[in-house]
Amino acid sequence: MKISKIEKKDGLYYVTKTPNFIQKLFGMKENVERYKCNGEVFHYFNQVKVFYKSTGEIVSWSDKMCNVLNNYDRSF
Repeated sequence: MKISKIEKKDGLYYVTKTPNFIQKLFGMKENVERYKCNGEVFHYFNQVKVFYKSTGEIVSWSDKMCNVLNNYDRSF
């Protein structure tokens, strides 16, 4: 799945993921994931913010989604 849109509303990041052609053939649909940042940063990486999934799990600093959300947040 590729990330097609990121929106920030009320302190939450809404990430829209769209499936590619092969995934569409297998019936995957477009989905929206929610992430939250409360201003924390990782201890050894002070430029990388901590993001939480809607389930309450921390997104790892090495995860692609953490990198995408940090780049989106820095772009403003």
